[in-house]
Amino acid sequence: MAIYLDEDQFGNDTALVGFPHILLCMGVVVMTSNDLYGAHLGWPGTPSDNVITQLRTLINNNNVADDMKALYGCCNRVARFHGANDKKAAWKAEMTGYANTLQYTGNVYGFCTSIITPKDGTYVEYHPEYQQDKCKVFYKRNEKMTYTSGNAPANVHKYSQHLGQVVPFGHLPATTGASVVVTKSNKGQLHEVNYFLRMTSFEV
Repeated sequence: MAIYLDEDQFGNDTALVGFPHILLCMGVVVMTSNDLYGAHLGWPGTPSDNVITQLRTLINNNNVADDMKALYGCCNRVARFHGANDKKAAWKAEMTGYANTLQYTGNVYGFCTSIITPKDGTYVEYHPEYQQDKCKVFYKRNEKMTYTSGNAPANVHKYSQHLGQVVPFGHLPATTGASVVVTKSNKGQLHEVNYFLRMTSFEV
């Protein structure tokens, strides 16, 4: 299976978590031994904190709070932290706050999508490598992607900032698929992150 999370949506899947249109937003993933838990966060501060709190509740409800192996947060740091002099430090501070909310300790990873100068955000996709306690991370300019939409599956949820609650299942439209616009140069493939050069990591 796979899930594709739009803004303020969160959920879990064993195979793949995708995030359409990451521009000012952040795609966060918590990895456990057998599952990925993801959240598409809007602007930093209260909106994002609300969704992270709901992600923590989902993790608690599924009894995997003691099984968190890795934490990821990929975004365009230039756009998300445009007012910060040290954008890497701003990203680390935000991720540390989320780790505290999740009660997570361990390795934190992140990729800054600004390297491809996207015009309309970036699609980011996480694939688990459970035996290594890490994810493979892929990306593409949003304008080079096509998406399908439909009703959200049961493992995708949305926190309504307006209502102050999780939207009841059955009333949630969602992205249900993502594919690359095929050209001669890309052959319909996503880019995989150069982990040595581009993936930032630290411990909390």
